Amino acid sequence: MPKGREIVYLGNDNTVRRQILEQGIVPVSDPVTITKVEIVLVKGSDRYSLNSTDNPVQVKLPDVDWIVELALGDQSIVEGDYSATLVLFDAINDDGIIIQKFPMRITSV
Repeated sequence: MPKGREIVYLGNDNTVRRQILEQGIVPVSDPVTITKVEIVLVKGSDRYSLNSTDNPVQVKLPDVDWIVELALGDQSIVEGDYSATLVLFDAINDDGIIIQKFPMRITSV
């Protein structure tokens, strides 16, 4: 999975796939125990937050390979470069665990 900037094309059916298993370190013992995944996008005063509970089509829980899939192309997000943060929730970490931060570009072209 790419470690650099991710690009989301608005109005397109493209997905971003992020592997959350990093160097053999897992945030919880089994991806099945994850109750929610949240993606937070921040650019200046613009802030967007989507999670797998409220937006199950756009933010999918990780699969057995620890890959989270994000389908954000149909969202109303202002174009630009964002700081993206992936947060995982489970029964033990109900406030969430920040698992990854990465740059993300939202564009219509």
